[in-house]
Amino acid sequence: MTTKSCISVLLALLLAPCLVHAEDEDSLTKRAIAKTEVATENAIDYAGRIVEEGDNVLYLSGYAHHNRATYSPEKIAEFNETAWGAGFGRTLIDGNGNSNALFGLAFLDSHSDVQLQAGYAREWRWQFAERAAVGAGFVAMLVSRSDIFHGFPFPAILPLASVEVGPVALMASYVPKLSSSDGGNGNVLYLFGRINLGR
Repeated sequence: MTTKSCISVLLALLLAPCLVHAEDEDSLTKRAIAKTEVATENAIDYAGRIVEEGDNVLYLSGYAHHNRATYSPEKIAEFNETAWGAGFGRTLIDGNGNSNALFGLAFLDSHSDVQLQAGYAREWRWQFAERAAVGAGFVAMLVSRSDIFHGFPFPAILPLASVEVGPVALMASYVPKLSSSDGGNGNVLYLFGRINLGR
C-alpha cells in the first residue's frame, strides 16, 4: 500500500464519524422541517374550521388594573385604566368542551393610545352548572402598541381565564412585569367581556 493510499484510508477513518454525524444532523433538520410543515398545515386547517364552524363573538374591553406595588401613586395617576374598546372573533367549542378562538381587538392602552391585537386563544373549560363554566388557558397573538417598537406588531403569549354564564363571559389576562428597572412596565391585570352571538 502506498503512502497516499494509507493517508486516504486514515483520513476516511478519521472523518467517518463526522460525516455520519453530518448526515444525522441533515436528517434531523429534514425531519424537523417536515414536522413543522405538518404542524403548520394542521394549524391552518384548524383555523379554517374555527372560521367556518365557530360562533360569532363580540369582545368588549375593559379595565386594566396596574399593580399598586409596581407603580408609584403619581405614575398610577398618569395611566388610563379604563381600556375601552371592542373586537370580533369566532369561537369553536371542540368535542371535549374546550374553547378555541380567533379574534381581533382594539382598545385604549395605559397611555390612551389605541392598542391592536389579533390572534388565537385556547381555553380548557370546566362546566359547573348547565349554562355556567370556568376556563383557563392562553392567548397567542400579535400586538401593536405605540410605545413598543414604534407600533410594529410583536408576538405575545399570555395566560387567560374566564367565568361564563350563558352567552356572556368575564375574561381576564395578566401581563407580567417586562423589565426589572424601577417603575418598569407590566404587572397589569386586563379584564374584558365576551358575548357569544351564535352563528
